[in-house]
Amino acid sequence: MRRLLRVSSFRAVLVYLGLFLGSTGIVLLFLHGQINQALTTNNDKTVWRDAAMMNQSYALGGLSEVEELVAQQSQLSGVGVYLLADGLGRYIAGNVPAFPAPSDTQMQEDGWLHLRLQTPFAEARARLVRFDDNLVLLIGRDLSAQQATMDDLARSFLIALLLLAVFGVIGGGLMGRQALARVENINHSLRAIMSGDFSTRIAPTSSQDELADLAAQINEMLARIETLMLAMREVTDNLAHDLRSPLTRLRGRLEKLSLSAQKTAQAEDIEQGLEDIDQLLGLFTAVLNLSRMEAGTGDMQRELIGVKPLVDDVMELYQAVFEEAGWTIDYAVDSAAAEAHILGDRHLLAQALINLLENALIHGVGSASHLTVSLTCRNQQIIISVTDTGGGVAEDQLAHIRQRFVRLDESRSRPGNGLGLSLVDAICRRHGGHLHLSNHRPSGLRCEMCLRARE
Repeated sequence: MRRLLRVSSFRAVLVYLGLFLGSTGIVLLFLHGQINQALTTNNDKTVWRDAAMMNQSYALGGLSEVEELVAQQSQLSGVGVYLLADGLGRYIAGNVPAFPAPSDTQMQEDGWLHLRLQTPFAEARARLVRFDDNLVLLIGRDLSAQQATMDDLARSFLIALLLLAVFGVIGGGLMGRQALARVENINHSLRAIMSGDFSTRIAPTSSQDELADLAAQINEMLARIETLMLAMREVTDNLAHDLRSPLTRLRGRLEKLSLSAQKTAQAEDIEQGLEDIDQLLGLFTAVLNLSRMEAGTGDMQRELIGVKPLVDDVMELYQAVFEEAGWTIDYAVDSAAAEAHILGDRHLLAQALINLLENALIHGVGSASHLTVSLTCRNQQIIISVTDTGGGVAEDQLAHIRQRFVRLDESRSRPGNGLGLSLVDAICRRHGGHLHLSNHRPSGLRCEMCLRARE
């Protein structure tokens, strides 16, 4: 439901539904008032008609005729209020035993009386008809029937509004889920593209709406990107062929010269040249691998890998290296991660972890060189964490050090080419995860490879 509330079409339906229900409620409230007014007017006409009939009877037959007519009407009418009394208010005839107390009588501006009666009616709207100084008639209509009708009508209106709200929310939910399904289809295709498969396209639908237009534009963009990536891959392959071969031949010639040269300054220059060429070849290989990894074109084996055995092998390989450099190492694995597996390439994942360890060995040296490696499992995520004590990185630089060839000023005098963390990030994203970098207190950089666990 929370995800559905983020869908713009569903929120638009809710806003429109709220406006529609509000306007409908105002119309129904107005209609309720009009119906109540119509019933009141109809009752008033009935009272005036009865009053005219009573006046005519009094004019023709006097008190006895009026008394008989009042008694007759009191028995026939279930909603008529009648009280015939003398000038002192004493009961003569009718279905109301006495005039209500002044506190229960309210005189309205139009001359009508609103009465609260004890029995047999609760409330009434009436007029007072005076025949002469010694004879008056209270004639009106019971309001309980009209009030019951209006209460039933208000209840019906409220139920109608509730049904409209329920059907509106259900309809909006169906529309929202349909839109969410189409967006999820686009997201599914985009996830495949972000993993490096630029041949993926968003499946077209029969709908000719804004999402269909967006999908068509994305497909056109992907076709253009795929063309550019193929061109870049071709250029990269040509560079690999054109540069690596001459460098390899040059290295071979220098090796021959180094074998024939004696221990002279010239031999030392040759050895330095060999080291420079090896560095260039390593740099070029790293750039080529990173480009292919980010483009999703590098060779990648997918197999079910036990994470703990993989980390154990790498730690066993590098433990002696760190100890020889004077480091102390803590390695911890929680129980959930001990049995966890990842679907991916064992060689690439091992290379990523090795890059993190070498990065810590080169740049994480502090006053007390200490390395902490942990393997944890949280929320279906495997987290391989490497934390050093080298003082950390400025917060504004954390987002940049994973980019290509980025090296901080204090690291430029140390070995490296600024591609290690970039390659780790590319490998993590190739496996559907990400690399998270943060400063660990009190000092040091924490690098976390966050990967999706496979059940």
